[in-house]
Amino acid sequence: MPLRTLSIAKYEAADAADYYIDRDWRTGLAFRAAYDAAIARIAADPSSLPWHHLAASTATRYHRVGRFPYVVLFSVADPAETIVLAVLHTAAGPRRFAAAERRA
Repeated sequence: MPLRTLSIAKYEAADAADYYIDRDWRTGLAFRAAYDAAIARIAADPSSLPWHHLAASTATRYHRVGRFPYVVLFSVADPAETIVLAVLHTAAGPRRFAAAERRA
């Protein structure tokens, strides 16, 4: 199934990576590797991943970014395409999740 990442989600991922790179370049590289692994896992079988308890729809699912406190929020509402909606910190509240869901 094709995977499309919204530009704002790409920005959020890059912003999180930059945060870690500013603290330690090795941690930044580890974040990028964990993010890439999360995206690969989502692309491989998006329907097998859990829906998020803050999501309004069971079509909105997530995958953790390795050991980091981030999740990749994505939609499987369209059977022909998976859409990465956001890369959010796990402390993000319900409003951030709702706003990310509306991006689809």
